[in-house]
Amino acid sequence: MAAHPTRVLPPHLVVILLVLGLAAPVGAQRAVISVGALGLPPATDLIDIPTGAVTRLANDVTDKAVFLSDGMVLLRRRSGDRTWRARFMDSGVEIAMPAGFEESFIAHAPLPIAHPREPAVFGMYTDPTFSRGYPARLDAAGLHVWTPCEGQDWFSAYDLTPDGRFLFVACAPLGLGNTTVTVLDATTGAVVRQVPVPATYVVGIALGTDGREMVIADAPPLGSVVVSRIDASTGALRHQVTIASPTSTAPKVVANPRRRDTPLLVRCIGGIPGECQTHVLDFATLTLGAEVHARRPGPARFGFSSDGGQVIVAGGDFVSRVDAVTGTVLNFASAPAGGFIIAAWGAEPQAPVLAPSVVVGNAVTLSWTLPVESTAVTGYRLEAGSQPGLADVLTTALGPTPSFAASGVPPGRYYVRMRALNGNGASTPSNEIVVNVP
Repeated sequence: MAAHPTRVLPPHLVVILLVLGLAAPVGAQRAVISVGALGLPPATDLIDIPTGAVTRLANDVTDKAVFLSDGMVLLRRRSGDRTWRARFMDSGVEIAMPAGFEESFIAHAPLPIAHPREPAVFGMYTDPTFSRGYPARLDAAGLHVWTPCEGQDWFSAYDLTPDGRFLFVACAPLGLGNTTVTVLDATTGAVVRQVPVPATYVVGIALGTDGREMVIADAPPLGSVVVSRIDASTGALRHQVTIASPTSTAPKVVANPRRRDTPLLVRCIGGIPGECQTHVLDFATLTLGAEVHARRPGPARFGFSSDGGQVIVAGGDFVSRVDAVTGTVLNFASAPAGGFIIAAWGAEPQAPVLAPSVVVGNAVTLSWTLPVESTAVTGYRLEAGSQPGLADVLTTALGPTPSFAASGVPPGRYYVRMRALNGNGASTPSNEIVVNVP
């Protein structure tokens, strides 16, 4: 996004950039800053960190905002307006959400999740007439509401397969009995299969790396949390533990989409709004690892770095970057006076995998794939050099199609790499291949 070259950053933005810019990967972080006090005109700005590029979103105060789909979709609500709006950052399209969307999609469990390859997100839509929650897909065509839990009590949790093809949805029973997980086509909402699971009320689902197993959190009475690893096709129990938490309410499992062996387990203390503990959970053993510290209590949203090794924790008055292994806070910033920060920091894509080239005469064809857990892409960048690691022959931007063809290529030996791009930056380079043109 283009910066405003003549604009001077307000002091509160300079402080935030200095704090968060330390050890920050370029292009992987964004924040929404909304200010309406201290004599400053009301404004909501989009800040790229650590570059400092500023984009004006609105000349008013935004009550709440959250990034989804790795910064490609921004949901926000203006001051005094109950209508949430979805802004698709690459196209500039902004659409108003219907009544009932409001905070159910944003703040309540289950948390919204992003599609790994498309500018689309999944969340819970609450019907304003019947106060029932339904899984919903949000994309540039609008809000698509699905009803796989009709005839049952409540839609309570979900996760998306690593390739983005299927949505796993937990439907709680009307009375006593086990929950059913319904597998939906993530594009159309069509039911693919139903899986009975050994749980009464599922409050979280996290699928594994290959989508064949899932971890579910069950919230029975007495405050403990039962966490189970089960077969994603049959519901057969593989491993189960009970985690004592006598004061916990509304626990949930948050999948780490780029390091699925370490989801998060969030437990909030009943009667004290905003007091929550978040721990890394080992997918295989179901043991608790490091606590992810936010440095301040408060309801939080979570984002992840491109490699899944860092957790981004954002609340209404703070944003921090935390090591996902040790729980150490790497960067922390408070909201500016008279304003607030709400951000889910996106991640640049992971590196593509470049296949061997096809050379016919002086025509060259290249193709590549993305790791299944990579974030969405808007395009690619081809780099070709005369020596390994160089890009002195050609650097060119390509569209989102994972292939490239050129004719009339001069004879020679070329060292070729590819990078994936999205609104948060460029990936690390792919593997390098040698292209020999006779």
